[in-house]
Amino acid sequence: MSKEHPGGVGKPALIPIHSWAADGFEVVPQFVWDPAATDKLSELIEDHVQTGGDVRELLLQILNPEIRELTATALRKMLSFIRCERKPRLAADQIAWVCGLALVEGETIGTLAKRHGISKQAFQQGAERFRALLRIRSQTRRSDEAREKMSKRNHRRSHDCHARH
Repeated sequence: MSKEHPGGVGKPALIPIHSWAADGFEVVPQFVWDPAATDKLSELIEDHVQTGGDVRELLLQILNPEIRELTATALRKMLSFIRCERKPRLAADQIAWVCGLALVEGETIGTLAKRHGISKQAFQQGAERFRALLRIRSQTRRSDEAREKMSKRNHRRSHDCHARH
């Protein structure tokens, strides 16, 4: 890591002013991480900890631009899916269902399907298409382990029912 400045050699230090008061101003320390200025991120973290800094805050400062860019990319992708659909409100509800938002809001697949005048199966098929496109696991979908247990339980029930008759 460059000993001159955590932002790299020859770059001026940033001194962000947080707030002004009658007796002066409050300075908020801020790191501008330049990957070329250090061999390892671990060195930056170690230096930050040695000066009494919070590792979590440092990592958030480093990752914030990347997180914002990933969030913007995801939003653009979702909006493009919605805008390209013949029924954008239906697409928005299907994406909300896949992400778990509709479930959190107390919606059921039946009420969502009814709102759009389609069957539950049709709603679920459209939602599944968005789940695959967005490459996310539905919040309402059971894990593979749970599905296997349910299948075994249903098989036993079916077997027991046939054995009694």
